[in-house]
Amino acid sequence: MLIILALVALIPSSMSQSSTEGTNLYTALMTSYQKHVRPGTDYSVPLSVNIRFSLMTIQGFDETEGKFSITGFFTITWVDNRLTWTPASYGGLTSTLLSQKEVWKPNMMLSNTYSSLKFLGTDDFYIRYTYTGDATWMPADVFDVSCDADVKYYPFDSQVCKVQFTPWFITPSEVSFTALNSELDVTLFSPNSKWELSTTGLKVISDMFEAVEMQVSFKRRYVFYVVNMILPLCLMTAINSFVFILPVDSGERVGFSITNLLSIAVYLTIVTDALPEASQPQISVLSYLLLTQMAMSVLIMLLTILSIKVYMSEEEKIPQNYVTFVNVMQFKWLKRKSQAAIVEPVEINVEPVSSDRNNKKDVSRRKSPADQQKQLKNERELTTPKTDNDLEVDMTWKTVGHAFDKASLLFVIMSSLIINMTFMVYLIHTYV
Repeated sequence: MLIILALVALIPSSMSQSSTEGTNLYTALMTSYQKHVRPGTDYSVPLSVNIRFSLMTIQGFDETEGKFSITGFFTITWVDNRLTWTPASYGGLTSTLLSQKEVWKPNMMLSNTYSSLKFLGTDDFYIRYTYTGDATWMPADVFDVSCDADVKYYPFDSQVCKVQFTPWFITPSEVSFTALNSELDVTLFSPNSKWELSTTGLKVISDMFEAVEMQVSFKRRYVFYVVNMILPLCLMTAINSFVFILPVDSGERVGFSITNLLSIAVYLTIVTDALPEASQPQISVLSYLLLTQMAMSVLIMLLTILSIKVYMSEEEKIPQNYVTFVNVMQFKWLKRKSQAAIVEPVEINVEPVSSDRNNKKDVSRRKSPADQQKQLKNERELTTPKTDNDLEVDMTWKTVGHAFDKASLLFVIMSSLIINMTFMVYLIHTYV
């Protein structure tokens, strides 16, 4: 519809002419016209052909197959001196339409096509000519080209694809192509729900044969992937770390860890199916993240098994290094320092026994020096921190298991935060 409106805009405002003048003009123009001969009065000078491309939409980009599809149309102009006339001789007609299969046009082939070779335009398209010989050709199509995907930063990736048209067997000495604009015309562009258009470019590459190259840069709209892929993965990892809070007696620890490991494996399969099966230029960083999270899940499962083994151990003696580990995890070394800081010496006051009969009752209530020494010893035992050997007597394997769970929980939480934050900061920085 947009192409039809563009063509209608080129129709002259004067509509007083009849089909008779149009038929006479067509007969006069096509008489002795040879479409296989290129226009030009001086073959020592190449025919100048101007090109502009209007991008209408990005149909899609298949990362797995490397297929990039766009919809748009060219605006190609040149001058054909053989198709000129005097408007007054044909009822004032200043322009006419001629089928592209009947006149000369620059044959252009899509060189990096995805499937079969394809020439620009079909026989159903027309070319508009003015009485001065100016030709305007506006072929439109859906162009499917091959484009290698760079999914290193998936789903925050940006892609650059090229669409190349090569004039078929036309040398630069015969036809010279010129890009009217350095960028594609995006006036009629309709946004894509999956890809966001970044920049465009249009240029003519001069070699043995000239080539018209269009470059389209676009980036993925990542909100869908963050909500449906990355955030669930981070939540599963966060939940997986809390397996050490589950009571060992419940018997659900190993099952919980295996369930989370399988969930991450399913996400790894989903991401792998969405990415091309290639290692160049580089596989997605998200794949490394999933692999790291899977390794973390395996490590959590191993730590869970070790924790259960420690908790259910039946050995009589607890090794000294285990006792030290429990003291560190329970911060008892800090408690020792705080207790040692508040210990104050206790003075022993020995008062003489009064001979006064009135004080006999008070003397009987006073403690003897031996009793005071015993009381002082008890107070020192209460205020003096216990050594590792003393703690070993009161410690059980359950205590060691709880300390192991605490250390594992802190290690897993810190590791997961570092991994996820590093991944997000790295990808978002490259996207912006």
